[in-house]
Amino acid sequence: FSPDDMVKESATAEDVRRLRLALGLKHAEIATLFGYKPASWQTKEKAAQRGVKLKTGEFNFLLLLAGEHPSLQLVEKVK
Repeated sequence: FSPDDMVKESATAEDVRRLRLALGLKHAEIATLFGYKPASWQTKEKAAQRGVKLKTGEFNFLLLLAGEHPSLQLVEKVK
C-alpha cells in the first residue's frame, strides 16, 4: 500500500448513491456503518443539498466495500 493508491477526488452525490445501491444497503444501514444518522447520509446522495460531503477516507472505504476501488481491494484474512 502507498498513499498514492488513495482516490483523491471528491465523491459526487451520484457516486455515493450508486455505491450504496451496489452494496445493497438501505440508508439506515450505511449510515450506521459510517457513524451517521440516516437523514445526514441522505444529504450526501442529493446534489442539490448542502450536506456534508464524504471525506476522502470514507470515499475510499466505500469504493473498497463495493469492489470498485481502482487500485486496491479488500481481502479476507486467513484464520
